[in-house]
Amino acid sequence: MINPKQRLRVKPSIIYTELDNKEAVLLNFETKYFYRLNEVGAKIWQLLDGKKTIGEITDAIVCEYDVDKDKAFASVSRQIKKLIKEKMVEITA
Repeated sequence: MINPKQRLRVKPSIIYTELDNKEAVLLNFETKYFYRLNEVGAKIWQLLDGKKTIGEITDAIVCEYDVDKDKAFASVSRQIKKLIKEKMVEITA
């Protein structure tokens, strides 16, 4: 379960590239997995600096996209679960 107080760390084997349409792609050199992010997913990725909590990332999404906090947390949690499953990030605290 995702906790708003948790922090995440991006694994060093991940390459992130922004596309012209505000989307992005991730490549995991360990697993050779390629992952495409939509605009919100790309913003979440950019906020994964290892210092912000999941709650702080959610707050940033709420401010930037004018979305309800519960809906934003659900979206952030879904994205983070996918990234953890694909071994692109790991929970640090």
